Amino acid sequence: MRFVLTVPIKPISWNTLARQNHWKFSKVFHGLKDVAKLALLETWADKPKFTKPVTVRVNAHWKGGRRHDVDNVVVKPLLDLLVEERILEDDDSRCVRSVTLTGETGCDKDEYVIEIEEVEDGQDLSRLSGTKQDSRHLRRRP
Repeated sequence: MRFVLTVPIKPISWNTLARQNHWKFSKVFHGLKDVAKLALLETWADKPKFTKPVTVRVNAHWKGGRRHDVDNVVVKPLLDLLVEERILEDDDSRCVRSVTLTGETGCDKDEYVIEIEEVEDGQDLSRLSGTKQDSRHLRRRP
């Protein structure tokens, strides 16, 4: 199974976030998740659920010709969203075998394009116990 999600927001750099205070950092982090969630809902009414390990490829597209460090592209909120929406079982190494970042400048739009593909020889994850999804309801908030 293969899933592609386009998130229409300029890819964010960890370098940009590092210069912000905690509240601004949090606002940007959650804003990215909100935009991605909207794109997910608009793209996929029936969200897929991956039951085997996956590979994730994140393509960062920028409109201008300015240079960007691909290794600084923020992807954590996107992976967290895929777990929260139960598209992925978890984002640990049992469930996500690899995350590949690529970047292109001179594109038509600023956006993230996320491609998720099941690993052919992967074990069925629905049989695994002790995942974060199973234990989240047991956590107490301070």
